[in-house]
Amino acid sequence: MECLKNKQSNKNMHTISASKGGQACVCFLSLLFAAVMTGCTGSKRNVPEEVYDEEESHQFRELAEEALDSYGTSTNYAEWMGEIFADKNPLISEMNIPGTHDTFTSYIRQEDIDSGLTPAFKKTQLLDIEGQWNAGVRCFDVRLANTRGSSNVPKELAERDEVGIFHTEYYCSINFDEVMSSIANLLMQHPTEACIVMLKVEKDSDLNNDFVKRIYDIVMPYDSLVVHNATADIRYEDCKGKMLIFQRWTSEAPQDPDHELQLGPVMVIDSRASIESDSYTTTIFWQDGTTSKSYVQDNYEAGATHTSIEYWNDKQSYMTTYFEYAETDKSAWVFNYESGYVNHAGTTYYSMSSNVMNPWLTTYVINHIDQHYGIINMDFAGSNDVYDGYHVNGKYLPMLLAESNRFLDH
Repeated sequence: MECLKNKQSNKNMHTISASKGGQACVCFLSLLFAAVMTGCTGSKRNVPEEVYDEEESHQFRELAEEALDSYGTSTNYAEWMGEIFADKNPLISEMNIPGTHDTFTSYIRQEDIDSGLTPAFKKTQLLDIEGQWNAGVRCFDVRLANTRGSSNVPKELAERDEVGIFHTEYYCSINFDEVMSSIANLLMQHPTEACIVMLKVEKDSDLNNDFVKRIYDIVMPYDSLVVHNATADIRYEDCKGKMLIFQRWTSEAPQDPDHELQLGPVMVIDSRASIESDSYTTTIFWQDGTTSKSYVQDNYEAGATHTSIEYWNDKQSYMTTYFEYAETDKSAWVFNYESGYVNHAGTTYYSMSSNVMNPWLTTYVINHIDQHYGIINMDFAGSNDVYDGYHVNGKYLPMLLAESNRFLDH
């Protein structure tokens, strides 16, 4: 078929081929970053050269659409697992699973941004939970904190002990009970699907028995939709129609003695560890007493001396290192956060980083369609809209990651 095309800043173009089922060969011109821009909407100045403007974002979308047409066969990404694994039963750890970082920040209210209560950059998603699900996302990053005493929630909530969804100290205008209800409804509507729910307490002061008990209380009504007694070799059929809950704590989690319900395996993760640190390799403690290795990459912040370009180069290097872990150690659980932000001219942008990283990763997946990736948590999944001044270019990445499972040897 005709090669997909896009310009490069140095005008030197080359092709990379990938086979589909040993038959059709898709020729893809390697997508690199473009010439000097004045800003993707024309409203910003002195932005990094790599940032895509409106024309280049449109060009990238055409490339991604053609690749999806070539590789993909799903007609309904709300039920892609049921389609792809109709006659397979892979280990969950061997599947390529699209996920989102700070899944529920799309619920942050514009009025709270306009009033200055919540910074605009705290929003890392534009689609609600149903929109993300329909785009193929199956791993949800849920950040919890007590609303009582917070200065960043409506007054009436600050006076109540609610389990709210937060991005750092900022409230996302949705509570955990609403999140559980939404996920449960999606699973009941799509019983061939499974999902991973990553729970993390945003405030260390909330990581106590009382708060964990309230988390358990909210999960209890959905007991039949929660995977119990999960083990390291858990498979798709074990999770079908259910949520596999990971407790992602920053220290040893207190356990609630009043509940028989086991939320799920516990992961103790230092998300600020350096890429070279052994602490970035952690252990998952399963409910049957067994353990497994887990690799977690969550380097989200450019260093004080980093330029935007240096950060993106480093981030891409980090991600490809973890792709290698997923490829070579298929018994391990790999969580690779694509999300990150850059500080440009004194303002922080997840959207600027997504403008660059989503096209890079989408192109990488297209050119390595038969590779094991593990779980990738991304920003602005399923959306090509402009946010905070930048095209976020995230529409096709979760779909292509879902499709990549067709090429794996499960």
